[in-house]
Amino acid sequence: MRFLLSLFLFFGLVWADEIRYLIDEGNTSIEEMMQKPADAFLPYAQGKMGFGFTAQAYWLRIVVTNESAQNQEKVIAFDYPTLDTISMYETQAGTVIAQERYGDIVPNTRTQTLQIFFHTTTIAPQETKIYYARVTTQGSMILELSIDELQNFYPKMLTEHIGHFLYYGITLGLLIYNLFLFIGLKERTFFYYVMFHFWFVVVQISINGFGTWLLWGEWLWLNTFLTPFGMVLASLFGALFAHHFLSLTHRFLRVVVLVNAVALLAPFVASFGQATILAIFVSSLTVILMLGVAMYELVRGGNQQAKYFLIAWGGLLVGILLLNFKNSGLLPINFVTSYGSQLGAVFEMLLISVALIRKYNALQESLTKQAVLLDQQEAYSAKLLHQSRTDPLTGVYNRRYFFEKLTQTPPTHGLFLMMDLDYFKAINDTHGHDAGDAALIAFAHHVAAQLPKEAIFCRFGGEEFVAFVPYDTHDTPLKLAQHLVDTTPEIRLEKFPSVHLHVTIGVALCQAPIDIDSALKNADTALYRAKVAGRNRVVIFEA
Repeated sequence: MRFLLSLFLFFGLVWADEIRYLIDEGNTSIEEMMQKPADAFLPYAQGKMGFGFTAQAYWLRIVVTNESAQNQEKVIAFDYPTLDTISMYETQAGTVIAQERYGDIVPNTRTQTLQIFFHTTTIAPQETKIYYARVTTQGSMILELSIDELQNFYPKMLTEHIGHFLYYGITLGLLIYNLFLFIGLKERTFFYYVMFHFWFVVVQISINGFGTWLLWGEWLWLNTFLTPFGMVLASLFGALFAHHFLSLTHRFLRVVVLVNAVALLAPFVASFGQATILAIFVSSLTVILMLGVAMYELVRGGNQQAKYFLIAWGGLLVGILLLNFKNSGLLPINFVTSYGSQLGAVFEMLLISVALIRKYNALQESLTKQAVLLDQQEAYSAKLLHQSRTDPLTGVYNRRYFFEKLTQTPPTHGLFLMMDLDYFKAINDTHGHDAGDAALIAFAHHVAAQLPKEAIFCRFGGEEFVAFVPYDTHDTPLKLAQHLVDTTPEIRLEKFPSVHLHVTIGVALCQAPIDIDSALKNADTALYRAKVAGRNRVVIFEA
């Protein structure tokens, strides 16, 4: 028996410690409470001290006893960190000897080491102390208390904090991962997912006290504002995420988004309790509707993304409902109901991350296929464009593109050269059309190599070719025309060595404004005159 008693003392579970509670039917004073007998208070029921959203105050009668032979330092801890006010009274012989006030809306009451409210006391051997605490809150009235020895209290809280920070570390890592995917892919699905979990975490740190403890400190109004506001924002981005993740077109999703958007106004116009109840209702309804849509998509069309979504958000919904029912006083308070939303969130994040990776890979594969198809289309379009602009035999511009090119950038000055292979019909008749084709190809390549890059050169038809050469002075183009006449006989056809080529060129000089049709007609006239004069020469048009 002494061994068991030692164990209980070691773990701070002394039988004589007692907690009882009473609903404050009116504005009862501490003096009136001290006059009430112990049995006027209801027995404390571990795990069943959730009373939902209520405007009533609750009184706690806390008896702390030291049955050991040594002084004991004990801690009375309020494990739910978002109670608005906790008025703590230490009494002795029916008199208040000390008073402290804690609470989520009471400035400077959180310590630098913990996110919950707690009171420490030193108890002499065989001493009993009686405390009274009056608790009020606009949020959920959860009166989970624990009495521990100081030496056991901090290690227990350290273990709890390790669990919290492990969860937040996993969440932060997954959020950063999905944020980088959004930045890289510009895919809104990842953005909505990041925003959903960001606000989900904001709500959690508001509820469990880490927000006030580590982030916004004495800006106490943020805690009461961010809880309902963050719930609705998480719900809103969750609906948007579902819409894009499942590629939905259902119109009622617009209604869901609209309802969430309207609910965002609640924290500005309603009390904290009213706004929170509305946020719980809207967010729970949104999740249920999303799950219903996912089920419909899975059954109707076999949407594989819907399968992942259904399983992941089903786990999240269970966790959220457990937390909401606990806060509403409908379920007992235990590890599962207290941390169900976090466990559900981790499960959901891991599963959805896998689904997002699959969606990302599928998107990459689709983009790759589209890129290949686009390249093929561009190549085909370029091929068609090239074919529409060039002569299929010689590869130089055709007549249509020659006129299009001149029309796009009308020249102001230059020369038109109209060229005709001499006795081309005789080549076809004597050596065959293959020889004629070879002659046309060789001559076109020869001329193209001699012309400056600014020139526009085309096969005009049959054995006729036309070039426009823009020059400020005519000397160089005229020399070029004569050079073509002089060098054409040097062209050799590999398969037809006996074929010799000659060319006759008619030249028309032009100045702004240039009439292309008239210039070509003049060049053709000059070409005719050159043929009459004996061919194999250059003739400049003269009116």
